[in-house]
Amino acid sequence: MVRRVRFHCGGGPVASVHPVASADRHQPHAPAGLPPPPREIPGEATELAGDNLGAFYTPAALAGQLVDWAIRSPYDTVLDPGFGGRMFLSLAAQRLRSLGAHEHVGGQLTGVEIDPVAFGEAGSDGSLTGALLIPEDFFLVSPGELPKVTAVIGNPPYIRYQQWNGRAVRAHELSAQAGVPLSRRASSWAPFLVHAVQFLRPGGRLALVVPGEILHADYAAPVIEYLVRRFSTTRLTVAPVARFGSAVQRTVVEV
Repeated sequence: MVRRVRFHCGGGPVASVHPVASADRHQPHAPAGLPPPPREIPGEATELAGDNLGAFYTPAALAGQLVDWAIRSPYDTVLDPGFGGRMFLSLAAQRLRSLGAHEHVGGQLTGVEIDPVAFGEAGSDGSLTGALLIPEDFFLVSPGELPKVTAVIGNPPYIRYQQWNGRAVRAHELSAQAGVPLSRRASSWAPFLVHAVQFLRPGGRLALVVPGEILHADYAAPVIEYLVRRFSTTRLTVAPVARFGSAVQRTVVEV
């Protein structure tokens, strides 16, 4: 049983995916009024120091492209399984409103976050009023505990296998249950991505930022094969390294 928190401020069974970013494409500016994510350096991805949670925050322009592609209807429902600085969820709320959704779109947003500091800051400015936010390790959240959504968005945690703790056991079990056996060398993003797919409705869309390892690591091959089987279209698009600063050597957008 996961612990859930709703923030209030004041009174063929396949999914379709498509690229939304490329290295040589002009990137739009972030929407006006977006609250700055906590502990984020603008324009860079910043690793959280000392907690080994593998968090790298995403530049707003790139996150905006993913959100705009994944959310296409004012009735879409959205999950960010590791919302961190709440960038993706805040952009999702703006996107839904721009499509004609009711001003109070929190009921269409769900987020999971293991970092207690990031979770505690999530409701500080009222931007996620009404959203279902869960303070939990995503690998401990079962798809049956949440409603299926039409869009899963976000930036999975990146922890190399040498630095991963006992959480890896649970993560690998979940991947195996989904038909994706992973080697012990798999970094955390791989089982995270596989688990995230389980929360999608048929015909839903997946838009995630993943490291460049998906293009060359041996352990990533089963992940790509799974996506090809599960989705009608799968595209990987390389994002410019400079957009993530020096913290990430190479990153791709997987949608």
